[in-house]
Amino acid sequence: MKESLSVFFPVFNEEENIELVVKSALESLPSLVKYYEIIIVDDGSQNKTGQIKEEHWKSENR
Repeated sequence: MKESLSVFFPVFNEEENIELVVKSALESLPSLVKYYEIIIVDDGSQNKTGQIKEEHWKSENR
């Protein structure tokens, strides 16, 4: 098992997908590595992608 991993998600107008993608990553990563980070970069979305991202990270306790 690798020690750590950074996962990078570039997003643009992904409000319908971002929660499922992050949830899937959070469910999968602990079985792959001991330490991990998820990096989401919003490339100027015109919908609620950025808002959803911010709300998720406020509720994340890691």
